[in-house]
Amino acid sequence: MIRYRAAWILPISAAPIRAGWVILEHGRIVAVSSNDGPPPASDDLRTIDTIDLGDVAVLPGLVNAHTHLELSWMRGRVAPSDSMPAWAASLMALRRENAAEPVAPIETAIKEAREAGTALVGDVTNTLAPDQLLRESPLAGAMFYELLGFSAPEPEQVVARARSALNSLPGRMEWSRTIVPHAPYSVSPDLFRAIGSAAGDRPISIHIGESRDEMEFLRDGSGAWRELLGRLGVWNDRWEPPGCGPVEYLDRLGLVNDRLMAVHGTQLPDGELARLVSAGATVVTCPRSNRWTGAGNAADRAVLRVRCARRSRH
Repeated sequence: MIRYRAAWILPISAAPIRAGWVILEHGRIVAVSSNDGPPPASDDLRTIDTIDLGDVAVLPGLVNAHTHLELSWMRGRVAPSDSMPAWAASLMALRRENAAEPVAPIETAIKEAREAGTALVGDVTNTLAPDQLLRESPLAGAMFYELLGFSAPEPEQVVARARSALNSLPGRMEWSRTIVPHAPYSVSPDLFRAIGSAAGDRPISIHIGESRDEMEFLRDGSGAWRELLGRLGVWNDRWEPPGCGPVEYLDRLGLVNDRLMAVHGTQLPDGELARLVSAGATVVTCPRSNRWTGAGNAADRAVLRVRCARRSRH
């Protein structure tokens, strides 16, 4: 056992503690208190080694619930844009120049995450390139194997191949791996359903409500996403616009529940946010990415609305 003393202890689940300490046993926290608080019931603090960290704050490791580590090699190579579809087109064009994702930038990104105090990540991958590096790192969390397919035939087979790829990977208890869909403008309804069925009780990360173009696309099937799908040769003539927002659209597909991680959400109106709250879903905001990709900057307001809604509900 080791006791760490600090100027501040921030449990997050409770009020900040001035001049407090935490006790670790075999790397796990077993007690938290203030200097004048009671010792653990069965232990005498005089027999425990104490390390005084000084004028610092101790808090739980940070969680970055939405990363794309395999894209780290693109840092500084895709210019910011005020149009999400235009930005995505630039990213895809650059990605086609590489046959595989370089390893070194992923290693650097993992190192930077740890140095910033990140302990858990929810990493999105299309290639599984970060898997081994993440398993060998001090990080823990979830890996989301993201599928795209707006016109993909036989979606069950697409999911089966993805599941086979995941099953071939070595395991590690700290990591969960889940097949997830990318976004409403890049995944067909049938593929959404097939992925949802395969996910079981695991969390599903989905990009939704991240641009005005997406809202237009779902409303009437027009706009920049429709044009980009056509240029890429993946438009599906059988697809019909749902005429609603992304949350209602996913709800119709059976994906709005307490396992949903709704990522970005910059364009979600209050009613759709309230729908996520009542379903117990999680909103994951990415403020820096939103500014860079043209998704918008309403995510911080979305967080406030969700917090207020949760407070009023409880």
